[in-house]
Amino acid sequence: MKIFKSSILTLICLSVWACHHSPINSKLSEKWQPLSQKQNLSLLNQQTRTHKEYVGLHMSFQSHLIFLNSKIKTNQIKLKSQYKNWTEKKAEEKLAEIQTGLAQESQFFLSFYSPNSKRNKLDQKASDWKMIIKTSSSEYEGVIKYEDNISDHTKVFYPNIEHWGKPYKVTFPVSTSLLETTPFEVVLMGPEGMASFKY
Repeated sequence: MKIFKSSILTLICLSVWACHHSPINSKLSEKWQPLSQKQNLSLLNQQTRTHKEYVGLHMSFQSHLIFLNSKIKTNQIKLKSQYKNWTEKKAEEKLAEIQTGLAQESQFFLSFYSPNSKRNKLDQKASDWKMIIKTSSSEYEGVIKYEDNISDHTKVFYPNIEHWGKPYKVTFPVSTSLLETTPFEVVLMGPEGMASFKY
């Protein structure tokens, strides 16, 4: 029950930011002010790709992919620092953790929907779905992990996409900084077809 109440309170706090863009945590300096809703939407739209796969007139699946670059990751930390009531020190520590992660890996948010419910479980080996990144010189396979809607606040962190698909976080063993400076392609492959997302 306590976890449920905490999740509801967090969502309310995030909703307040989305509507009014007013700081929630008075303990933090102005540097932790998140982007405005308009700025956040613009940033997300720049990094979002969408694919719809059809067989005849019937849709096999629909997917939205968002590249979580350094700007998006930093803004998410600023959001969390507000509604989780972090101290300045804790916010700095969390930002340092994110920056370390960016140097080692890259992450994408994936919203996936298929009318065939058995094909919606991308994170299970039996589903036969996989994702890869292709650069001009290398190829990397990603790890797909299901993201819980409540705990990750997907409707607020990613307000620019439809949310009736299942949310996933996809992690690749290639640095975010590398992908920010070179063209690349993300490919989703599975029993329902293939989707290509070019950046």
